[in-house]
Amino acid sequence: MNPVFRYLGYVFSFRQNIVTIPGDPERPRVILVHGLLHRGFLMEKIADYLNRMDHRNCLLYDYPTSSGSLMEHAAHFKMFLGEQLKRFPRVELVTHSMGGLLARVALDTLAPEEKSRIGRIVMLAPPNHGSPEATFYNRLLPFAGLLVPPVPDLRDLPAAAVHQLPVPRGYEIGIIAGSRDHKAPIASTHLETETDHIVLDAAHAFIMNKPEVQRQTLFFLQNGRFDRE
Repeated sequence: MNPVFRYLGYVFSFRQNIVTIPGDPERPRVILVHGLLHRGFLMEKIADYLNRMDHRNCLLYDYPTSSGSLMEHAAHFKMFLGEQLKRFPRVELVTHSMGGLLARVALDTLAPEEKSRIGRIVMLAPPNHGSPEATFYNRLLPFAGLLVPPVPDLRDLPAAAVHQLPVPRGYEIGIIAGSRDHKAPIASTHLETETDHIVLDAAHAFIMNKPEVQRQTLFFLQNGRFDRE
């Protein structure tokens, strides 16, 4: 099958395919959450890196981004995270793009005991203040929200749902922005409660596959800051 059609088949499939990559049982569970028009398997390279370099237990969370709104996906992830916290004493998060927004909703609603068991969080290219490209495509194609419901939610306009999301507090959050990212510009990636923020040479869609992004992600998970030495 043509790789493009295979990719589109995965993206628009309603089937959920969650994959785990076992590591050292003493290490925290790392949940990787993909972004819009992606699926879990696209986070596999960075998960393999975390597993290979530091024996991390990784789980590739998967959800069909074309089948629900931002808040609907966030509600599902919130339940999933709660289930994981019942099974593992320590959970870390690595998110890409819209995946970071799902994490914001889930983290804000955790009970104190659950919150204490959340480790460090790395957000890759999160559109925390909306995306100009989402605004552009929503204007160009008014029916875009019917095909991909989260598109209107991600606009960089005050009425969009992304601007109503909670800002989680009390967590160590590292954010990596791409210097060539037009979907989530640098200014849009910042979060009021971020612990550290770094800009690396990357575009948006596959920022998680860049070797330096992977290295910095692991460095933050280990140290609570990015490596600038």
